[in-house]
Amino acid sequence: MASPRLILAKAAPYASAVSIALWLFYLSRFVLLDTSFLDVYANTSWGMPLYYRAAASLVNIGGIMLYISAVLGAAALALRSWRLSAASAAFLASAAYWEAFSRWTTGGPGIGLNPLLRNLWALPHPLLVITSYALVVAAFLEPRARGRLGVLAWVFSTAGLAAGAYWSYTTFGWGGYWAWDPVETSVFVIWLFLTAWVHGGGQGALAMSLSGVFLTMAVTYSGVSPLHSFAGAESAGRWLMAPSIAAFLYGLYKLRLERGGLYSYVPPLAVGVYIYWLLAAPTLAQFLGLSVAIPSGDSAVALIHPVLVPAVFAAFYAIARWRFSARLAAAYIAASLAAGAAAAAAGIRWSPLSSPLTNAAVLSLAFSSPLPLASAALVFRKDAARSVAHVGFVVLAVGVALSGPYAYHTQYGVVVPLDVEKPTLVPLQTPYGPEALGVEVRGWRLEGPKELVSIPPYLSRFVSGDLAAYMGVWRLPLRFAEVQLNGTRYVVAFGNFTPGLHTIGGYWLYVNSTASTPAGRLLVAALGLGERPLLFSPQRLDALSAFAVCGPNATSLNLLEERVRLSVGGREVEVAARYEAAGEFKLVRGLIHGVAAVPRGLDDIYIAVTPEVAVVGNVSYTRLALELARRDVEACLPMGAWMLLSTYSGRPLGAGEVEELLRYNPQGYVAMIKIIPMVQLVWTGAALLVAGGLLYLRKGHVA
Repeated sequence: MASPRLILAKAAPYASAVSIALWLFYLSRFVLLDTSFLDVYANTSWGMPLYYRAAASLVNIGGIMLYISAVLGAAALALRSWRLSAASAAFLASAAYWEAFSRWTTGGPGIGLNPLLRNLWALPHPLLVITSYALVVAAFLEPRARGRLGVLAWVFSTAGLAAGAYWSYTTFGWGGYWAWDPVETSVFVIWLFLTAWVHGGGQGALAMSLSGVFLTMAVTYSGVSPLHSFAGAESAGRWLMAPSIAAFLYGLYKLRLERGGLYSYVPPLAVGVYIYWLLAAPTLAQFLGLSVAIPSGDSAVALIHPVLVPAVFAAFYAIARWRFSARLAAAYIAASLAAGAAAAAAGIRWSPLSSPLTNAAVLSLAFSSPLPLASAALVFRKDAARSVAHVGFVVLAVGVALSGPYAYHTQYGVVVPLDVEKPTLVPLQTPYGPEALGVEVRGWRLEGPKELVSIPPYLSRFVSGDLAAYMGVWRLPLRFAEVQLNGTRYVVAFGNFTPGLHTIGGYWLYVNSTASTPAGRLLVAALGLGERPLLFSPQRLDALSAFAVCGPNATSLNLLEERVRLSVGGREVEVAARYEAAGEFKLVRGLIHGVAAVPRGLDDIYIAVTPEVAVVGNVSYTRLALELARRDVEACLPMGAWMLLSTYSGRPLGAGEVEELLRYNPQGYVAMIKIIPMVQLVWTGAALLVAGGLLYLRKGHVA
């Protein structure tokens, strides 16, 4: 009788092939816009480019589990590993549990992608990060290829963090590439544990990396993060925290039996353990129904920076020791700390909005960087991979220290109205002193709408009484049509009625006169419900009378872009502000600022532009939303216009309110502008880190 292991080994290739085939089938549904599947309906729309359809396949938790299953399946086939095949099957089962293949019987064009995800980085960032999850699982389970799989996981994690930071930098419109959002922080925890493993080896740090993977998925896919709740499933967090805690405890147990090979093993491991529990404890508390905030933003800065900054100095010391003596490295780091503290005490502030302690840390990091940089560079011939990676780490750390305060604090930005007619002089605060920057609008153009989206059923609470009444108009025994007279569009009604009052169900129709035409008997009449008149014919085509002509088609146009050509400090740049009805229908807002980062040496001139708004009551309506609603009416989609404005307002709108809003057309722009110093060091350092990891793999230097 065959042993269970032999049976698993024989079945493994088939199971792995099934995982890959099912993920490819799932992806094909997005490529083909098959909205009979719920995940496709929820994240795509007719007219969406292929690139974003592929990105949409990585939005829902079921699809993500399918992708991890496929990566593990491919690794299982390549390595002939029954362990990885079993893991692939487990993730496939979780994809089925979270309904990756649920059907949607109503059809329609789909409700579109979250507007924040329509970005060049919407495909590479999740691919890099989620692939790193799969590679951590593979490295933990398959000892035969642990070295290469673990280093490859570190490379993917590093590249994924950098891509996500740049995505944030070019999307949110305030210049920040890192805000200690819970998902960002949890991915950083994985990177810390992997970094510890790369330096020290052993299964303890790798098990902790695995715990970080499940923690990140729990935080991301349960919707507790304000910026990354795209793939929420209410029960996901509770299920995923269990293997996270188990892997963490196993990692602690293994660490008791292991010793890191290098001193540099300790700092990332210690910081990773500290931050892990900063996230895991409140996440568990939230899942238990307790009102406990997960650290993010300023609260995370206050908790994490006092631990992280000393760890960076410790890493600088470890890199310096690689080429120089321990005594020289320690003396140099100590002197740098003293110099930074003295400079801050003397009133020298790189970041005036930051505390003296933060300024001391920033200056000290800058002062201490030359020795570890020299140490890493001097051993390039001996070990190019480690040299490049360590240079990248130092450059990245210094770049974050110098640019971070200016990127993080919105107060460094100046908000100004931009007049289309004349240039604006913007006074800016920089670490080099005050600066005035000239900004001018050189031209603009509208593009779109480009897609068609469904109005989802869960928005029924935004249907006002007036809207419900007009939706019933088209079911009457009348035929409405649109005509043009002297350039004005009118709605006219045809029907077989005599002059006088007629009652049709709950509606009344008062016919003043009739006229025989080749198209039928034309009515000059008033139509109403109860005591309220609903439609007068003839009348100008608007959001109300369009219901009579078009009927209540539950769709809306999507994606209107306004491309603005600017002169910024004498340099030409174009930004694209866009508005998507899908954002309002998903209740996350549809406006995305137009952002440009104009390099100037190692600095960036950062500018975010948004179209002007009309303030009606206590709501500010952006021009692009109002324009898209007007385009809906023109395209015979009046329900789209009405529901777009209602969801934007956060309440059902009446007929008069809709008509009033459609008359607004505010002009001009508002811009947020600031200088972000030394930010190019961040991207350069991240690129060097990734390059070092790839060289590490190529040369076969694995733990």
